[in-house]
Amino acid sequence: MNDKKISIESLSDKDSISIGRGVTFVGSITANGKAFINGKVTGEIFVDQLHVGTTGILSGVIKSRDRKST
Repeated sequence: MNDKKISIESLSDKDSISIGRGVTFVGSITANGKAFINGKVTGEIFVDQLHVGTTGILSGVIKSRDRKST
């Protein structure tokens, strides 16, 4: 059995946010890094890189230098 502990910081990118499948967020998101959206976001998103998954739903104002959809 592997008893090695992994910190939460090592699982995510710095200055990034992730909205998972089944999560609904209403409001404003601003991040200097990446936003990974697999849930539903209504409001404003201002990020450097936006990654929208197959279950991601966005509505509102979206500004991003780079956008990727899967």
